[in-house]
Amino acid sequence: MKLLLISCFLLLQWNVYSQDWGTYYSDDNLTIEVAKVTYEDKSHNQVHERIVLKYTNKTNQELSVSLTRIHAYDGAELQVSPEREFSITLTANETKGYSDETEKNKLFYIFKKDMNNIIKRKLSSFDIANIVYLEL
Repeated sequence: MKLLLISCFLLLQWNVYSQDWGTYYSDDNLTIEVAKVTYEDKSHNQVHERIVLKYTNKTNQELSVSLTRIHAYDGAELQVSPEREFSITLTANETKGYSDETEKNKLFYIFKKDMNNIIKRKLSSFDIANIVYLEL
């Protein structure tokens, strides 16, 4: 019975973030995938849609990457800002993505829209640019 309950819990936990992932960017070294999730923070009465990201190192070596994200809300592109410049280091063949542990880390998500309609702006587009592989 314990095993059945643990199995059910693990299955439910896995389904929280099992989304329809789509490949946004891919080359010989790196794949970046995106999906849409609904984020809920009941203690603050927040319900948001987010675009979540997953990064996969396709090499047998450690990979360090820097990138810039460009966001547009309601058709207006946001100005370039250090808060949209990111870097990530992945060990050989490692995947890092949005999860309970990373839900506050903007490397792994982009705010799409507020389901409570308190924040009026909605994401109209985004791009990932300036992908640079850093030497370690």
